[in-house]
Amino acid sequence: MLFLRTAAGGFVDAATIVRLYEEMDGWVAICDDDREVALAACYNTPGRLRELQDLLPPQDISSRPPVEEMGCGPAGCDCVL
Repeated sequence: MLFLRTAAGGFVDAATIVRLYEEMDGWVAICDDDREVALAACYNTPGRLRELQDLLPPQDISSRPPVEEMGCGPAGCDCVL
């Protein structure tokens, strides 16, 4: 079992992570219950999460979620890209 430290100082079970994406201030994990959890700053080191990839369940590691997933629509967007 692998746990990753969160930005809030807690832990998230890696088995519940279905997607990771990078924001300006660090990595965010999306869990299987749709929670978004900011990961601790120690994972911001280039390649750090890639080193752990073999230990994590299969998932998508991307630089940012698709615009559609961020709540943007034809009327415009209120999210910060």
